[in-house]
Amino acid sequence: MKAWLNKYCAALLLLLSGGCAAQAQTSYSVSGRIDDPEMEGHKVYLTIYDTGTRIDSAVIQGRIFRMKGTAPASYYARIDQDNMREYANLILEDSVTADFKTHLPSSGGPLNRSFLAYHKQKDSIVGMIAQKREALLRQYPDKKDFEQKIAETSPCIRQMLYGFYSEWIQSHKNDGIGFAVWQEAHTQAALNCELKALKKFYSLLGPDLKSSETGRKGLQTIAALEATAVGHPFRDVEGVTPEGQPVRLLRLCGKRGIRVGGLLGQLVRTVQRRRTGNPEATVGKI
Repeated sequence: MKAWLNKYCAALLLLLSGGCAAQAQTSYSVSGRIDDPEMEGHKVYLTIYDTGTRIDSAVIQGRIFRMKGTAPASYYARIDQDNMREYANLILEDSVTADFKTHLPSSGGPLNRSFLAYHKQKDSIVGMIAQKREALLRQYPDKKDFEQKIAETSPCIRQMLYGFYSEWIQSHKNDGIGFAVWQEAHTQAALNCELKALKKFYSLLGPDLKSSETGRKGLQTIAALEATAVGHPFRDVEGVTPEGQPVRLLRLCGKRGIRVGGLLGQLVRTVQRRRTGNPEATVGKI
């Protein structure tokens, strides 16, 4: 009886001290150089992409800044300023150097090296797509013929891109790299209304990324696409601008002077036509 009681008390003390549920902390150190002389003496901030929360800051001295601390996880983050004149994306870990010309880390630990490898591969794919587009443009100078060929080749290109995203999410399903890839994959699939692809991306996420704010928004997007499939009424879609401001799709419809292009422009036009019944409806300048 006494032995059982001792074990019970020991377990209770461990639980109360947080030993059973202690969450591993990620140590980080980030530095960089900002050549803009007007920024001397001003602050730069370390901001988490998922929540937009600033978790650290540093004053630029001699055009250099340094930050050091701990965070709950290896977040996808950025170094930015109040006026957003300079920014650099990175993954939280030790010994990260931010490069404000490329907007990426110039060096870092294993996560940031993988992050750079991801961007290198993505840039290669984007370059290949651009070359294919230029080749089709030369081969089909007539605008209608060119657009038809683009429409024919787009599904194949998207599948290649989606496969690339899936591989990276699978390899980094619970860290900042996986978050960054999921964010891009979610955007691409949502704009193309590719429900099947979006569901696959989401299924590859680990529990931490699924429970993030962006993960929960992914579920909302999936629900919205399911609700707006053929035979269902349209449900508005909410997103975030590059400046971090919330925006709803329907707010763009019918407005002039808004420059939207590519897939977003197509999606906006589609919504406008469904609302007005006008097959020629347009939004701003495409």
